[in-house]
Parts: sequence; structure tokens; C-alpha cells
Amino acid sequence: FERMGYGQPCFGLAAFEIGTKEWTCLADAAHSVLPSGGGNMLLTPYGLMVAGRTTSSTTWPDNSRPYTIALLNTTVSKKKVDSKSSAKPSFPSPPGHEYKWSWLPGFGGHDEPLHSLANGFGDYEGTVFIAGDNLVAAWYYEEKTEVVKSPSGTSETKTTLVPVTSSLSNDSVQGAVMAIAQLRPVEPSAASDRKVVGYTIAVYFIALGALLGML
Repeated sequence: FERMGYGQPCFGLAAFEIGTKEWTCLADAAHSVLPSGGGNMLLTPYGLMVAGRTTSSTTWPDNSRPYTIALLNTTVSKKKVDSKSSAKPSFPSPPGHEYKWSWLPGFGGHDEPLHSLANGFGDYEGTVFIAGDNLVAAWYYEEKTEVVKSPSGTSETKTTLVPVTSSLSNDSVQGAVMAIAQLRPVEPSAASDRKVVGYTIAVYFIALGALLGML
């Protein structure tokens, strides 16, 4: 779409505000990316991630790696919205949320298209998997411990969370990876249908074989 209600121009992404029952344009020229895959948008615990190729209007600093991920964070607006009002305003009401775009920290971009994002779970909860051309990677926060000096001059140990991107492909994945997902094997039981269990195990071993191929 190019326009929303009240003739507001908007190229790309918008959000529906339940409180005001109106659409809010989320497009930001400084963080605009053109999608290169169908699974390029993912809601994560850190915000909404959108992967794609940067445009000439963005603030992305590395032109040699133009495919990257924009991150949208949302907070509740301090402006009070009257959701009980039944009168239709003649102009858009203030949005119920405030939106802020940034680049995904700890991800340096890619020189080929990005196609898919997926949330991890279980042991990989908090991890976001990234798939693209010749790329399978995991983005997450890891703990970093360093020794710093306090104002009094004594040494203290400080632990911080640092965003990092770890490559899982190790130059072993060649081609366009269009989809990515973490699979959980199902434990067979005596009451289970053997055909269903066999199908699940077969899918799991195919995925495991691909993972071992990358490692």
C-alpha cells in the first residue's frame, strides 16, 4: 500500500492501534529495507525484526554488506488516548504507542540476500536464527565478564550482555536457504501410530544431517 486513512502516505509497514482504532505508519526512510524473502519479518522478545536490502536513504554504514536487519521497539505512549470516545475525529488521533527503529546490534549485515528469520526455543530460547544465500547464523546475547576499576580505585568484576552473531554454516552451506526452523524430536510411545512416529523421526534426521553438514 502507499496510503492509509486521511490520505496519509505510507510505503511499507503499518500498525493498527486498538486504542484509537486507527492505523499508524511505521515506515522510516532511515531504516528502510526491501524484502528479499517471504519470512523476512519476525516478532521477537527484543522487538520486531525486518530483514532485507537497505535503500539509499538509510543510515546503514556498510555498503559492501547491504543486506541487514532493522529492529523496531515499541513503548506505550505517554499521551493519553480516549478509547471510549465514539466520535470519529476529522484527523488522526495520537498513537497509543511510540515506535523507534534501529539496526540490529551485533549483526554486521550480509553481502547476499536474507530470506528468513526464526525464534529459537528450549535451550535456544532468546536466540534468533537467520537464513539467507550461503548463510545460516544465530543471533543472541552472551555474557561478557570484564574487570573494571571503580571510582575508589579498586578492581571490580562486571558482567554485561553483549549481542553477537554466530555463523552456523562455516562455508558449508551453498545456495539460497529460504526457510529455517528449530525442530524438536518427538519421543515415541507405545500408543503412538508407527507411521506418524516414523515421519517425525525421518524429518528430524534430515534436519540433523543438514546441521551436521554445516558443522
